[in-house]
Amino acid sequence: RREEFEVVKEMASKARAENEELKARIAELESKKKK
Repeated sequence: RREEFEVVKEMASKARAENEELKARIAELESKKKK
């Protein structure tokens, strides 16, 4: 049980990190488009 929870927690934090990365990339692209 415990290790299952740890794995899920790890996956969630990885997904969150990837999400932040994507948001940053999109923001960068949008700022380039505006110029």
